[in-house]
Amino acid sequence: MPAQRLRDWVAISGTRLKRDRPTRQISWPGEPPTNAVEDVVIGDRDEDFVQFVVDDVARRRDAEASLYSRGESN
Repeated sequence: MPAQRLRDWVAISGTRLKRDRPTRQISWPGEPPTNAVEDVVIGDRDEDFVQFVVDDVARRRDAEASLYSRGESN
């Protein structure tokens, strides 16, 4: 049963090996319609992951530098 639930959620999310789709947003009655959700093509999953890690390390390094420049510490 849990395996089927996982398959259902993966199908709903729209994530595949070569493309990804942001989570769809539903507008409530009376709200303006939401923007269309477009698939994002994933050309090289390994390269994308490496770039994510590089960007994340830089973001964390900047956050740490900002923390110490304000004189705050744990």
